[in-house]
Amino acid sequence: MQYEKKQILLKVAGVNVKLGGRQILRDINLEIKDIVRPDCVQGQVVALVGQSGVGKSTLFNVLAGLHSADSGTVLQGKDQIPVCAGDMGVVYQNSYLYGWRKVHSLLRFAVNKNPAIKKEIQQDAIQSIISDFSLSEHMDKYPDQLSGGQRQRVAIAEQILNGSEFLLLDEPFSGLDMLMIKKVISMLIK
Repeated sequence: MQYEKKQILLKVAGVNVKLGGRQILRDINLEIKDIVRPDCVQGQVVALVGQSGVGKSTLFNVLAGLHSADSGTVLQGKDQIPVCAGDMGVVYQNSYLYGWRKVHSLLRFAVNKNPAIKKEIQQDAIQSIISDFSLSEHMDKYPDQLSGGQRQRVAIAEQILNGSEFLLLDEPFSGLDMLMIKKVISMLIK
């Protein structure tokens, strides 16, 4: 199938990070370009693979604007503007959820930030995702009342509803069983 690599969606140039005097990331460079196929609308999945402890999570924090690099740049979008905290959705291997909000409140907060989902269909979007993620019976629970896998599904659903152009996944399936992993992968592809 024919395709073209078009504009740069994300560019990382010369990123270096030291933590506690130890070099964690050294001269990281990468470009993710928009891949366009005729008569096809698609997203992309890009994997950054490495051994445990090589700095993948630190790189994700830099990509998400949650940690500043000591040097180098992270630029995004067609205008290649610097990334800021909140520009990208992030799901970590240990889900981070606001403990004082119930699941329905977390998901409503996320969908409210998504400009692509109009107010009149926000509740439908929430209902669809909670059904797909088997979360219906957990909507009135706080995160500490959920199992690890349930919290992880809420974190992923929250980021999907948030609608960021980039979704960074740092071992997001570690707390999920095999059946749920298949469902979540299917939702991410969708």
